[in-house]
Amino acid sequence: MPRPRRQHYISKFLIKRWADENGDVGVVCTYHRDSAIVPADKLHLLRSLSSPEQEDTWGNDIENPAKLALDGLMDSLGPQMTDYEAARDFLSEPENLTPLIDLARLHHARSLAVLAQQFADSRKTPNSAEAEAMIQERWDSTRDYHDCGAVLTVLPSDLPITLGAVPVFDTKIWGPRESVAARFMMPLAPRVVINGAMWLPPTQVEIEPERIEHDVLQTLPMAGIFGLFASQWMICEPPALEPTTRAVLELCEGRGTHWRALQDRIATFDNATHEQQANWHQRLDAYADNQLALKTRALRESVQNRVHDTMIKDACKIQADLDALDASVCACHLHRHGESSALWRRFMPQIICDAIRDKHRDEA
Repeated sequence: MPRPRRQHYISKFLIKRWADENGDVGVVCTYHRDSAIVPADKLHLLRSLSSPEQEDTWGNDIENPAKLALDGLMDSLGPQMTDYEAARDFLSEPENLTPLIDLARLHHARSLAVLAQQFADSRKTPNSAEAEAMIQERWDSTRDYHDCGAVLTVLPSDLPITLGAVPVFDTKIWGPRESVAARFMMPLAPRVVINGAMWLPPTQVEIEPERIEHDVLQTLPMAGIFGLFASQWMICEPPALEPTTRAVLELCEGRGTHWRALQDRIATFDNATHEQQANWHQRLDAYADNQLALKTRALRESVQNRVHDTMIKDACKIQADLDALDASVCACHLHRHGESSALWRRFMPQIICDAIRDKHRDEA
């Protein structure tokens, strides 16, 4: 029996748009609450759930043309990213715009959402036949990406966008957002974002500088999969790693991934006093109660805000305690074995764990 193929869930040529001259990208991990530099070509390389036929079609018919189109687009924008007229002329040709829209469709189709949904449906191991059908269904559901025009947002050099584990923000899944009127949104490069503009006719392209608000630049790529999980790591250019780390980790304070990481760190740390353990578990119990209260959707907005503030404050207190005790930031071994291992390995690439553990070992 042939071994399962390996694939990049995010196209390798797309990830490399965030790489430096050494081929490295910065990664901010919301689970490890830290960041590291890793080789771009090794990130998110996992066993494929797609059929060989799907992969061959995508590679030949979508990824290869999309790479050429993206290279041509970036060349047309020029080294200062300011030649909007040339870029608009380039994208006015269907053979250049269509592959970029299909690239967004591809990343929506073979998204980690497929695997996450299988586990949400109580699958213990990935089912390839079911995954292939789900991938095809997700591909078919995005035909309307071509029914609208496109807005290409060119961001300023000091405000680059990150690339999440789920690169496409699909508004049919996430629902309408006041700040996002597009059908879909996908970063193509640190300073370039493509949006499906429902207010424009098909094939019409507009290019605008800095259309996306600053907070949206971080929150939308981090969105992940509605109802299942938020992106646990974000890719950025290495020179932007420090400010990106601060922004991403601040946005994630007190949220689900932060609390999951704290629970795991507590579970694997045996050097705490009885009093410390009791205090942490009291805060963990309070978090669980707060989560239940928020899910009822019966709380006034002011009360919800107070609950969120409490969750952030408690998470940061436990975080500070564990850091002061030099507790390991990586407890991934809890999830890399057993029923959830197939899911965790895809959500949390081993290379991220290794890089962050090595970083802390060198700092010790």
